[in-house]
Amino acid sequence: TNVPKPTAGILVIDTPHMVRAAEQALKPAIEATGVKVTQISRVNPASSNADINSAVLQFKTAGITHVFFVQAAGGLPLYFMQGADSQQYFPRYALSSFEVPGFFLQGQAPASQLRNAMGIGWEPFFDLKAAELPSRPAEKRCLDIVKRGGETNANRQSNLTVTPVCDLVWVFAAAAAKAGRIEWTGTFRRS
Repeated sequence: TNVPKPTAGILVIDTPHMVRAAEQALKPAIEATGVKVTQISRVNPASSNADINSAVLQFKTAGITHVFFVQAAGGLPLYFMQGADSQQYFPRYALSSFEVPGFFLQGQAPASQLRNAMGIGWEPFFDLKAAELPSRPAEKRCLDIVKRGGETNANRQSNLTVTPVCDLVWVFAAAAAKAGRIEWTGTFRRS
C-alpha cells in the first residue's frame, strides 16, 4: 500500500504567547522527529465555527495527516473535529490534558475523529471520564475537606476542578515543609 508521508498542521489560538509556543517550541519539536509542519493556522479566540471550518478545509486541502493544537481548553479541538467530520477529513490528532479529552471530547467529538488520536496526559480528571478513574486516598481526603466546607456534589464528575486544586495545595505544602523556614530579606534566605 502507498502510505502518504506524514505532514503536520498546528491549529493555534491567536494570542502572542500561544503563537510563540506553536512557532518556537512545538514546530521545531515536531520537525525534529522528521515530520514536516506544513501549516500553522491561527484562530481568533472569539472566532466563529466558520473560521475553524476554514482551517479544516485548508488542512484537508494541504494533505495534513497529523493535527496538533496549542490552546487552553477543549473547545477548539472539539469544533475542529466536528468540522473535520462533516468534511470527511480524518487526520490523526495529538491530544493532551489541555484538550480535556475524557471530560470534554469523549462523548461530544465524533468517535470517527477520536479513533486514531494519541496523547499524553498529566491530569487524570481531564484525561478520562470520572467513572474510568480508580479512586485514590488523596481524592477521598480532598472530597472530605470540601464536604466539611459545606460543598455538596452529586457525583465525581462534578468534582472535576477540586481534586487538582487539592493536589496543587498539597504539593506546595510538601515543598514548603521540605524547604524549612524561609525568611524574606530582599532575597530568599533559609534560616
